[in-house]
Amino acid sequence: MDYLIGFFAFLIPIFIVGGLLLILNYYIKRRDIKDVQKESENEVDLFLQRLKETGNYKRKKYLLPAWAKKFLILSISLFLFIQLFNYFYEYFYESGSKEPEVTLTAEEHFNEGVKYQELEEYREAIKHFLKVISIDPNYCDAYLGISRCYFSQNKRNKYNHYHSLWDDCTTAIINKNMASANKRIEEFKKKRIEDRATRSKEIDSLFSITFIKNTFSLKNGDSPYDNYFGKGKYDSKSLHSISFKNGNSTDAIVCLVKVSTNKTIRNEYIRASTNFKMIEIPDGKYYLKVFFGNGWNSTLSIANTKIKGSFDHNISFSKYDSNSDLFNLIQYEQNDKIFYSEYNVTLYPVSNGNMESEEISSIEFFNNLE
Repeated sequence: MDYLIGFFAFLIPIFIVGGLLLILNYYIKRRDIKDVQKESENEVDLFLQRLKETGNYKRKKYLLPAWAKKFLILSISLFLFIQLFNYFYEYFYESGSKEPEVTLTAEEHFNEGVKYQELEEYREAIKHFLKVISIDPNYCDAYLGISRCYFSQNKRNKYNHYHSLWDDCTTAIINKNMASANKRIEEFKKKRIEDRATRSKEIDSLFSITFIKNTFSLKNGDSPYDNYFGKGKYDSKSLHSISFKNGNSTDAIVCLVKVSTNKTIRNEYIRASTNFKMIEIPDGKYYLKVFFGNGWNSTLSIANTKIKGSFDHNISFSKYDSNSDLFNLIQYEQNDKIFYSEYNVTLYPVSNGNMESEEISSIEFFNNLE
């Protein structure tokens, strides 16, 4: 059907041109007749005179001949018929059978551009790359694809222009990702602080709940005496740490005491025969006090104090404050690197650990409450 339409569309201009040539030929002949009339004016006058005498004279009007009119009307009619036929064909036939236009994504246009680029059909490749940019202006590889096409065609100015756009696009993406990463880091730090505050509130709430049973289990790292010593001191930027190995059959509550103020900054529980690492310790010089025992009971009172929460048997208190047992936590820089202090401690209630212990009373253990 398309070939038929093309055939008729080819014929129509031929008919029109042919008709115009015929009309042109007619007017040329008419001009020749006028020239002849001028040359033989006397003969024409005699001829006209004779016609007037006979009464058969009529002034001739120079109009198109009948066959030219028919040819012109036929050409116009054929042209209109083909146009109407083409219109109805597209409306009733192609509108129902025409497949819907497929809309490609930016990724699909980019893949098409790469395919045409490999085939060295650079004009088609550039069309697809430009379509990618119209869909997603931040699709940096599309700028690079266009610049490479122009480079292959030795069009240096356009190559430099799109290569510069590619460089600007990648720089903007990198800056955006860095800003996003910094934002996520800040959100993580904020969440960490909120989680620590929530954890402290949860621990505080444990002391205000009335249990059906008077005992409950602690887990490593719990701080049962925050209500007495205050909330633990943390430095989220610090990598100072002390690793504890509780080498005895008794549980322990380890207190980290700052030498300069004699105040406990951390109190943390370590179950018997387990290990625990105390982290994020602020800079400073510290010593240890340890409360050993078994059978934690939150309702028991410490002897000679009004403090609630204690072990119910195998109780002892120790202190590790000799010069050799002090923890000097100081960060220092060497070879453009920052180093932090790390200590390892083995706990025993009396003397078998790696530190020199001294027995103390419960009052001395809680002395910074006074």
